[in-house]
Amino acid sequence: PGYQVIIGHTPVLSMIQPEDERIKYAMDLESRGEHLRIFHAEGFIDIDCGCGHSYPIKALACIRLEDMAEFYQWNEG
Repeated sequence: PGYQVIIGHTPVLSMIQPEDERIKYAMDLESRGEHLRIFHAEGFIDIDCGCGHSYPIKALACIRLEDMAEFYQWNEG
């Protein structure tokens, strides 16, 4: 309690369960030309937006600790 853990290495896409929901979510993002976003849950934040994978919805995500502002870099189109 009182702490927020920031993790990586586990893609945010894997946080969506079950697998069919994960696939639906990814396909929906791709159809709208959007990318993965940082995942927030109680007690932790996952910043792994799949940058090291071949997902078409991948992004490099960063979080500025001073104010928790989020920044992304991705290839559009």
